[in-house]
Amino acid sequence: MKELISLDLSVNWLSGELPMSLSKLNFLSSFNVSFNSLTGRIPTSTQLQSFSESSFFGNKLCGAPLTETNGCERVKAATHTIGEKKEEDGADWGLIISIVVGFVCGFWMIMGPLIVRRSWRIAYFSFVSNLRQALLRFKHGLTDESQRLASWVAENKDCCTWAGIACDNSIGHVHRIHLPGSDGHCDILYDGVTLKGEISQSLLDLKQLKHLDLSCNDFGGIQVPKFIGSFQNLRYLNLSYSNFGGSIPPQLGNLSELHVLCLGRFHYYYLERTSMANMKWLSSLGMLHHLDMSGLDLSKATDWLQVINTLPSLVQLHLSDCKLSNLHMYVPSVNLTSLSVLDLSYNNFNNSVSQWIFSVTSLVSLDLTRCHFRGPIPSFRNLTSLELLLVAGNDFMNSSSIFQELSSSNLITLDIRSCGISSSVLDSLQNLTNLISLRLSDNQLTKRIPKSLGNFCNFREIDLSGNNIGVVTEAHFIKLVSLKDLKGSANKFILKLQVANWIPPFQLRSLLLRNWVLGPQFPSWLQSQKDLQELDISNTGISSPMPESFVRSFSELWDLNMSNNHIRGPLTFSGIAATLEFIDISSNAFRGSLHPLLCSSGMTSTSFLNLENNHLSGDLPECWEKWPRLDILNLGNNSLSGEIPRTLGSLHLTYLNMHGNKISGRLHSSLMNLTYLDVLQLGRNELTGSIPTWIGIKLTRLRILNLGSNRFDGNIPHELCHIIHIHILDLAHNNLSGNIPDASTTLVSFPAPKAIQETLLIALALLDLNYLLLVIHW
Repeated sequence: MKELISLDLSVNWLSGELPMSLSKLNFLSSFNVSFNSLTGRIPTSTQLQSFSESSFFGNKLCGAPLTETNGCERVKAATHTIGEKKEEDGADWGLIISIVVGFVCGFWMIMGPLIVRRSWRIAYFSFVSNLRQALLRFKHGLTDESQRLASWVAENKDCCTWAGIACDNSIGHVHRIHLPGSDGHCDILYDGVTLKGEISQSLLDLKQLKHLDLSCNDFGGIQVPKFIGSFQNLRYLNLSYSNFGGSIPPQLGNLSELHVLCLGRFHYYYLERTSMANMKWLSSLGMLHHLDMSGLDLSKATDWLQVINTLPSLVQLHLSDCKLSNLHMYVPSVNLTSLSVLDLSYNNFNNSVSQWIFSVTSLVSLDLTRCHFRGPIPSFRNLTSLELLLVAGNDFMNSSSIFQELSSSNLITLDIRSCGISSSVLDSLQNLTNLISLRLSDNQLTKRIPKSLGNFCNFREIDLSGNNIGVVTEAHFIKLVSLKDLKGSANKFILKLQVANWIPPFQLRSLLLRNWVLGPQFPSWLQSQKDLQELDISNTGISSPMPESFVRSFSELWDLNMSNNHIRGPLTFSGIAATLEFIDISSNAFRGSLHPLLCSSGMTSTSFLNLENNHLSGDLPECWEKWPRLDILNLGNNSLSGEIPRTLGSLHLTYLNMHGNKISGRLHSSLMNLTYLDVLQLGRNELTGSIPTWIGIKLTRLRILNLGSNRFDGNIPHELCHIIHIHILDLAHNNLSGNIPDASTTLVSFPAPKAIQETLLIALALLDLNYLLLVIHW
């Protein structure tokens, strides 16, 4: 974890002292342990002491950066006195006796009444039973396809041991329900691992509930229950990415103890957003320090800033993509003195930058991505704590004066993509010795890389993609010893090495050089990058054979793209990394058999394999069981022959392309198992026999079916009409006979989103008649 950049442990029940190992996290740019039960002195390091006091609030910590240090002195004095006492008197029998007596008294105070009084005993076990029943009724209203709540059964009496449940250590009140779907990865919602259904009102029996997290689930557009506003002790509420509908109940304003409120991405991106015109209920949440309402429609909430300004404890504010247009140019006073993270990204303000933003001197992270701000140019001079600045898509950044101001800052991350920045303006950026990440893609950089970039020796990530920079030599990289990610795709870079056997001073994880000029010789220096996980050298003018040892050099590689070159020779891929998920070597001059690649070793991770447009030949091998996760397979436009392997039917393909080969024989029935196929391209081959009826019965998800330019005979099976979502069907240039099936009842109409209606071309070529069989009704 030495490379950790962001660590947030706030609003939990963590206790004990901060470990000394935190002082060794030299790359930390964001740190928050506020509102826990931590004690003791904050470890001394230049990194931890650089964070604001708000990062440590709500604990019993002492030491810098906290200004109150008396607690440390009292702890130290007390410890010293006790130590002296022990040295003088030996064992402290008084302390031992008091502990024993206290334990006995406490035990009998709690257990005594339960043993002596039958009515109390009944009440206690009834209380435990009520908690269990409340949770079981909550489970009953949910659909749990992934069996995450399998431990929630009546036979398991102790509900505190159930998945996602935590209780206090005394009486056993349930104070935490933590059930985020998709393993907490809200950006990827996997089918089957999300909870669905309704939220039962039985949760109101959990009087001491402090933490409720139902994020990343799918509640089917139901409204957030109003009764959630009745949890008087709730400190943490996270309902983000859970597909709620309707309006947000203002009853949430009754949660006066709330510290964290996350409603971000309330809906899936393709559903209508929740519109909230009145935000005044937020003013009641005076203890709130983390608010995320990203993705909500706040275009009618004209007083949003006035409401936010009533929350003096706010540390993080996330209002990304909220359709805000009014940033309130003139604000008399800003009461956000604790604010360290402000995210207003993807709101189309399209006006001048409001100066109140630059008066919040506590800011550590500022995200104004794609806000389309215009002049006048703001001043960053007062933002002395700023470490992360994300301002992509704002033309006001194309200013030498701004970069001169930033040159004296402590920035760690700077994102200035698509800001219209020229090379001469960028030359003003100097002395950012702490800078770790710089994103410069899609600007107006021309002819050369600015000299100043070569001096930022702590660089770990640099993105120069989408510019028009010319010649690059090894001199540009000589000081970048910490570099991990180099992205420069879609440029006209020409790499001219002055040293033939150049070995870079860095070890990269990601190297994206699409459209560079690296060839014609295969760049040998690539093999020195043993830690590579992602490599894109597509369309780089390489024409020499690939060294046999090349792919064996990268044991952790998961993405390999060498497409659109002229690389010659056989597929020498023995010893290829088992971690590879994506392989694209299409549009080259590879020749010979597929056997060395497909059958030599198991590729249990690969989901994408593209070998299109090469000179591969020979039979298709029967070893597809070695590629169990393959999802997309493209072997088009080669010279492969023989029959389609039966083992292909054991895969879970969504895309299969063997177009333009010499494949012969009949379509084997094992292919009917490919029920997830969206695209099946088998045109321009030598396939024979009749078109199987099972294509229309089993492969009903097909959008594209191309069997044209083969030797199929017989009738067109009527079963093809069952493929109701077909977009392109090509059976031209075969020996088919008989009538065209009447598809009027099945293929005539199907719905499509409005955005697709305007762009989707649906063509059906049958029997070389160029006859459109589909009549489309939107």
